[in-house]
Amino acid sequence: MGGIEVDKFDDMSTKILGIYAGGEASCISIHGANHLEGNSLTDAVITGKLAGIGAANYAKTAEFGNSEITAKLAQKWQIKFKKVTNGGGKANEIYDLREELGSKTGIIWAYLEPKSN
Repeated sequence: MGGIEVDKFDDMSTKILGIYAGGEASCISIHGANHLEGNSLTDAVITGKLAGIGAANYAKTAEFGNSEITAKLAQKWQIKFKKVTNGGGKANEIYDLREELGSKTGIIWAYLEPKSN
């Protein structure tokens, strides 16, 4: 039915190292040609969990450049996420977080957008 091709179903990994896909984004063909309306939530929960576990396991062993900088950034984001997920923080902090996360994805779209000749 379309989506990101998954190479291994146990961790939802793709053929690109470090890239995992789950839910509506993944193409694992569990629905065949007839995707029933109520199946999307179950699909998203199960494959999302598997993809999350797979990505976390990969992240434990992967190198991401300067580990000191990475550790500081991870700590910063853990504090922000903890504040938001525990119901703390103000609404504008949540919007600021959303804006900051959204602005960091621009490089991905630069590669995905069709190029005109």
